[in-house]
Amino acid sequence: MEEERVAYCALNMLLGSRPRTGMALVGHFGSASAVFRNTGNELAVLIPELEASSWGKALEEAEKELGKTSEEGGVFICPDDSAYPPMLAECEDPPLGLYVKCSSDPAEIFGNPLCLALVGTRDMSSYGRDWCREFIDSLARTGQKPLIISGLAYGVDITAHQAALEAGLPTVGVMATGIDTVYPGAHRHIASRMAGTEGCALVTDYPIGTAPVAHNFLRRNRIIAGLASKTILVESRVKGGGMTTARLAYSYEREVYALPGRVWDSRSEGCNLLIYKKIAEPVGLPDATVEAMGLGKPAKKRDMPGVISKVYADLEPQMRRDMESLARVLVKERGLGPEELAVKAGISTQQVRVLTGLLEADGLATVDLTGACSLEL
Repeated sequence: MEEERVAYCALNMLLGSRPRTGMALVGHFGSASAVFRNTGNELAVLIPELEASSWGKALEEAEKELGKTSEEGGVFICPDDSAYPPMLAECEDPPLGLYVKCSSDPAEIFGNPLCLALVGTRDMSSYGRDWCREFIDSLARTGQKPLIISGLAYGVDITAHQAALEAGLPTVGVMATGIDTVYPGAHRHIASRMAGTEGCALVTDYPIGTAPVAHNFLRRNRIIAGLASKTILVESRVKGGGMTTARLAYSYEREVYALPGRVWDSRSEGCNLLIYKKIAEPVGLPDATVEAMGLGKPAKKRDMPGVISKVYADLEPQMRRDMESLARVLVKERGLGPEELAVKAGISTQQVRVLTGLLEADGLATVDLTGACSLEL
């Protein structure tokens, strides 16, 4: 098996942008390793654009690559591995291999029967952000653990990853770089958290050291679409990576959904277009959407303002009123920092820090390193 893994890694480095060609070679010669035992005239005829010297050095370079992958805390899985994602294997152009960085068994991660991709614009609106968060919360309240897949970009992608982590759902970030480079750099801490959280992973088919150049993102989008049984376009202009991913998912005969928006909102034009062309089914209220997709019936949310009023009934009157004001804001919006919470709740920033500290200590909220708070609904 190790011989095949090295051979697939070599093929991926040579023909990663042409996976169909690589898989055709494997089929023609019988295995990935057999390709490199036939580097003579026949291979020169089949792939004339690659020099013989490229094939000769490929296996040696692949062994070095696998060593660097291990040093980065990753593994390389190929189509012959039992851990290779079954949904991706069904596609007509599956990657010749995947670099995976995770703290769990990749076979368990990709063996999840419920895999959903949430994609869309980097410039998302509060409408898109709130729907995305509420939808993932609804998924979590079904009691199941669907895998949330996206691309680590600004906007919809990172919102989906963060919401999944907050809700205790597994999430996979598909990268347009090597696993040693997180793009954008501002998301390094989220990526690190994903790599270290059970059931989550970072995934790419690009070798170590690959930079985030524009043309890399199409391959990234292909993997997102291929990993998921259902793809949801949350918000998108007519042109964009999210639209590409949705169309790829449709070409793979996967279920495609889109969040409709106002006809004059440019961030909803792509979603509305896919719905109009019957490429995507429209989604609606999160709880109803989850149930309509056959993903289970979400349990009812807790009445958090009521819970908080009871838990903190013995606080002195002004502090209790401040806590109730804060709770009303936190029920509507997640992940707000102390300054924003102070303005919206009409209390001081210092008081916000005290009250969110109480909520976290009592298991009613989570507070991250920046002080951003989210209720445990």
